Amino acid sequence: MTATLEYSGLCDAHLQRCSTWLLALGAGEVLMPAQADAVIATLVGVVQVAREIQIHSTLHHEHIIALYGAFEDSKHVYLVQEFAVGAPL
Repeated sequence: MTATLEYSGLCDAHLQRCSTWLLALGAGEVLMPAQADAVIATLVGVVQVAREIQIHSTLHHEHIIALYGAFEDSKHVYLVQEFAVGAPL
């Protein structure tokens, strides 16, 4: 039995931070280049991690470590994976 993981890639903290920056832009505030870079890096990173989780959750092979789940808090994304014994990764 295989299950497909559902992972949106955005937790409330990420959404809050990004929406605050986007609201600042919409209100006519000018973000400094470092702030704009941080917004872009956060959004790109979240999308890339979500894509990797989605791809990994569809892979089922004896030589690929299984991904059982994914969850996040306000700062980190955690992957629950099969335990690999006896070989370096």
